[in-house]
Amino acid sequence: MTTPATPTAARTFSKDSSHWYHPDGRSCYQIEKADKSGMRATTLRDARKLNLVPSVTTILKILHKEALVQWMIEQAVLAVLTAPRKEGEADDAFAKRVLQEEEQQHGEREAARDLGTQIHDALELYLVGAQPPADMHPWIWSAAEAMAAFGKVITTEQNLVGDGFAGRSDLIQDGGEFWAMTDYKSTKKLPDPKKGAWPEHQLQLAAYAAAWAHKCAKDGLPKRPIIRRNVYISTLEQGAYVICEHEEDWETIFERGFRPLVTHWQWATGYAPNLPEFETVQPGAENSPHISTPLPPAPTNGPQPKRKVVVTEGVRVVPTAPMISNQ
Repeated sequence: MTTPATPTAARTFSKDSSHWYHPDGRSCYQIEKADKSGMRATTLRDARKLNLVPSVTTILKILHKEALVQWMIEQAVLAVLTAPRKEGEADDAFAKRVLQEEEQQHGEREAARDLGTQIHDALELYLVGAQPPADMHPWIWSAAEAMAAFGKVITTEQNLVGDGFAGRSDLIQDGGEFWAMTDYKSTKKLPDPKKGAWPEHQLQLAAYAAAWAHKCAKDGLPKRPIIRRNVYISTLEQGAYVICEHEEDWETIFERGFRPLVTHWQWATGYAPNLPEFETVQPGAENSPHISTPLPPAPTNGPQPKRKVVVTEGVRVVPTAPMISNQ
């Protein structure tokens, strides 16, 4: 016997995972607590006081992600269906218990996230010429070999600041006639090779490319085309990876895709960081220091051409010999 249905007051708990940077590029993910007892996550309120710059991923959170929403709904339904109802248990108590049990299972997801962090760290070690941990070789070897061929490593984990945003680029390489910018991510499910990189990842790299172009102009580095790639590495199958190279120019994606998100984010939050070096920037490609080539005509309501995405898939046998770093 179960109790009659009653309204529930259960609420899910979501932590603020926004990332912030100082205008000079230094990260400010945490700040000291007022009572000096430790650190806490930086908030929008802190950003207003310290003139912090929101990260690219923080701005991208305003996008509606239908696939993520559907996954969350599915997980909630499954949690309820697989949790046995106790006799006489009120709806509020049942909902609270389901959420508690789900929190316990959160540890499994944390373990998968830890593997992803280890993969990311091992790749960085390899790319800067250091020796990754031996137990990480099977996970990263194939993708690492492919990434090493993109060019000479210029910088890894490079903090970049753009017009109203900032972020950390995983890898920038010198390809001779171009800059190669790569963002690598670990995932249980590799993207469909026919569809290429997910849209928000294309926006992310376009923003990083804009910030890198600005840095090149400021620091006197060569002005070159910027090739962007997402490398997705499986956390389920050792050695499996997918590389998606973006062929649509980053200027178009930035101006028509990401810059409007920055404007909307600033309007929605009522906050825009004070960045004097970008004060002369006016909307429009002709006045933007980010833009190096004229934009193509704006899209119409007619049939749209397909976006071309170069995709590389790979699963290779892990070599038995010790892994040699990329030096």
